[in-house]
Amino acid sequence: MSFSLTVHSLSALKPVILSYNYNTNEPLKYSPIEYSNRISYNKYTALDNLQDATFSKKNALFLTSVKPLSNVFTQTQGDSTIGEIPGSFFINLSSDYAVYLDDMVYLGSKKTNTKTKLVITVSPLSANLVELYTNRNTKLIVDSAYPYTIKINDLALSPDQQYRQQFIIEYTDDYVSFKTKTAEGYRYLAFGADGIMRAVGLILNDTVFNSYKFTPTLITKNSKLTLGFDPTSKEVKYYNDLESFINRLTLDVKDARQSDTNLLISCATSDITDSGDTTVNIAHLRSNFTSTGAYVPLQ
Repeated sequence: MSFSLTVHSLSALKPVILSYNYNTNEPLKYSPIEYSNRISYNKYTALDNLQDATFSKKNALFLTSVKPLSNVFTQTQGDSTIGEIPGSFFINLSSDYAVYLDDMVYLGSKKTNTKTKLVITVSPLSANLVELYTNRNTKLIVDSAYPYTIKINDLALSPDQQYRQQFIIEYTDDYVSFKTKTAEGYRYLAFGADGIMRAVGLILNDTVFNSYKFTPTLITKNSKLTLGFDPTSKEVKYYNDLESFINRLTLDVKDARQSDTNLLISCATSDITDSGDTTVNIAHLRSNFTSTGAYVPLQ
């Protein structure tokens, strides 16, 4: 049996960058360390006081000490969130609800032959970039050409056209608005004089062209969706009275508390030498579930 040996100088060593793939790659918290001989590495908070570690040619496993998951990442929810918005809601303008007919969205009073309210459900892609689903489980998609009419369908877009179904959501002062990229720059979803929804809302200095701020009417019971990555681990208690019909469709959270756990971090080692970057997987090693409305005692 023969084998070959490749020798590298110490100057060829470089720090490894670890990240966690969520909607985007979430960086892990670390401090760069460099010695006088110019050898350097990244000291990761997640790997402080390791309980155990093992390596092979293709994989690495790290068992951490008990720690908050939020301490592992460089950014927390407070840094990346734009605010809390209802998970699913109707939208209305001056007490007039948005409705849909076939594959078009209208302002209700302008389309008297339909009373089907449009339900918007937000699906986050990153910090404030979202896709918008409807009660037909299809997406809102902007036409590629002016006047940028909003359509409801499940059209498969090519990668260079994905922006047409992606929106920047803004939620402030109880108003919600949706901004999207068009061939003429960014525009807001708004209703025209004919009551059809298009990406024509625009503000220049203090002048607003087509009102684009809507009032969301929450229909998801006791549920809110926070945009942005939230690296926390919580134990929860539920109201789950199965003898009544009140909570059979939704479970109301009764209480929640932060629970620190051991983490099992794994990553591929075979591709690190190519780029110096690798994506990790992080698994919680303790879960606490109960059907009695109380916490399971921590062991």
